[in-house]
Amino acid sequence: LGKYDSQTFNPLIRNTTIIRKSEYPDIYPHIETAVKSLIDIMQSYTDGFRYLAVSKLYEIIGLMYKYKLAGSSIDDTVTDEQITSITKAFVYLENHFNEEISINDIAEHCGFSTKYFGRLFKKVTGSFFNEFLTDFRIKKATDMLRTGGTPIVDIPFACGFSATSTFYRAFKKKYGCSPKQFIDKYNN
Repeated sequence: LGKYDSQTFNPLIRNTTIIRKSEYPDIYPHIETAVKSLIDIMQSYTDGFRYLAVSKLYEIIGLMYKYKLAGSSIDDTVTDEQITSITKAFVYLENHFNEEISINDIAEHCGFSTKYFGRLFKKVTGSFFNEFLTDFRIKKATDMLRTGGTPIVDIPFACGFSATSTFYRAFKKKYGCSPKQFIDKYNN
C-alpha cells in the first residue's frame, strides 16, 4: 500500500484478506493487474470512468469467489438490483459528500423508504449509513491532507463536517492522531 495505510480503505471493506504473492501465487497476478487497472481508471476521469471502475471491482470480487477468498465476507443474498441501488448511493455520496446529507435524502434519491434503505445499506456495506458517511468524509479529508493545498482549518467544511470539533474527534478516533500529526507522519 506504500504510504497509504489499510485504514484509508476500511469504509469500503468489511473483512480484509491480504493477498500476498507468496501466499496466493495463483490469484496474486490477476488481482494485481485488476487493481492497477482500477487505479488507472480512477485517475483518468474520462467519460464513463465510474462504470469502468465498478466493472473492475466486480472482476476483483469474481476472482475472489473463484479462488475461494471471499468466503462469508460477501453476502450472497444481495441481488444485482440492490448492488446497483447502493452503487447509485455511492455515486451520490461522491458528488455530494461536502454537503449536508441525511439518510432520508439518500434513500429518497435511490427510490427507497428510509427504513428499507438503512437495512439494505447495512446488508451490503456492513456499516450503518451515518458511520459509513463519516468514514467516507474522513477518507476524503485524508486525501486532501496528503495532497496539500487546502489549509487544515478548511478541510472539515470542505468534507461536509458541520463543526471542526466533530471532524477532529472523528479523525482522532480513526487514526489516533490529529490531522497535523497525520501530515507529519505521512510526509516522513
